[in-house]
Amino acid sequence: MSRCDTRFTALLLIAVLATAARAEHDWSGPYVGVNGGHGWGQASTEFAGDGDADGLFGTGTGTAGEANDGNYTQQFYRDVYGLYFGYNVRVWKGFVAGFEAAYNLTNMNVESKNALVSSNWTGTTIAADLRIMSLFSLAPQVAYGWGPALFRMKGGISGGRVASHLWTDQNNGGNLNPTEFGQDQTQLGWMIGGGIDFALTDHWIAGVAFDYYDIGKLHFGGLAVPDTNWPLAYEVHPVLRTGTFRLAYKFGSGSVEPKARKTPAPEPAVSNDPHAALIAALSSKDETTRAEAAVALGDLRVMDAVDPLIAALNDKSIPVRGAAADALGKIGSEKALNPLVALLQDKQPEVRALAARALGVLGDSEALPALRKLAAHETDPKVRRVIAAAVKQLSRP
Repeated sequence: MSRCDTRFTALLLIAVLATAARAEHDWSGPYVGVNGGHGWGQASTEFAGDGDADGLFGTGTGTAGEANDGNYTQQFYRDVYGLYFGYNVRVWKGFVAGFEAAYNLTNMNVESKNALVSSNWTGTTIAADLRIMSLFSLAPQVAYGWGPALFRMKGGISGGRVASHLWTDQNNGGNLNPTEFGQDQTQLGWMIGGGIDFALTDHWIAGVAFDYYDIGKLHFGGLAVPDTNWPLAYEVHPVLRTGTFRLAYKFGSGSVEPKARKTPAPEPAVSNDPHAALIAALSSKDETTRAEAAVALGDLRVMDAVDPLIAALNDKSIPVRGAAADALGKIGSEKALNPLVALLQDKQPEVRALAARALGVLGDSEALPALRKLAAHETDPKVRRVIAAAVKQLSRP
């Protein structure tokens, strides 16, 4: 076998083992957490036609059937803090799907003086106070986990509790008595958001989030105080953004594979055989442990490991199958001939290449028909080179 082919097969096995050993966090399961940060946004207020309490709060120019009696926009910002909980399931490889619900208290508010100038009551001070009291949401989410990091996106239903308060230093009787109106309402809308979570431990998760809320138009109306005979009707449409830090506890196993791989303690030996621990490691739940045990048994030429290694040729793990084939070729038992020939039909090209290489090392010319048959149908150029080297090796006198 050429030096190039040897280097190819060695690098192939190392690459597969390294991929299998990459650390990943299990994001599946329920979690609950707290968050806190900053919120900001704007709200547009629009008075209905002839809905400004005889001009006390609007421009006083609208009449029934006209579009509006004036409008204005307010900017606001304040702190946001609350609770959230959710549930995730692993869908495929690193992709995760689930849902998340959140409830936040806020103190976002703004007070505007002379928001609109009344044509009916000149010289009056018309003030408007708007307060966002709470935000809540329920949204499905999708995410992708890479090692200990989770990149999230979500979108769904949102809502908020909003309080609006208007007042002026006049009333519609012309006396210098203040007139005011106040209501608070809950409205449903929509939201989208995203963020990054990071697994600090098996269960504790920290992260950052950015969310956008549109809680729709809230309709306020009624009679101002003191009682007037003129109606008041207006709409408020808040649009909000929040940026928060998060800290959550995830229930369940939540195990994180070690960032720096440690060799697990071998299972107790069942005999005085010094190789018994390596043979027992072929049955480990960890695929990296199984693959490394197969490599070690092949390097040590442990004849007692032939049957367990033959069984490992059917392992669900690609690196374990490849390592077992390579080890059987090094050990050189005749019992491995037919199982290695069967492995030439494996779906993975790297496994087929290692099986062909093992047959060449095994040195039994009975493998030549199977190798030549595979060479006639093989599409992977690297595998064909390994087969050619094995055929050449077995064809020598």
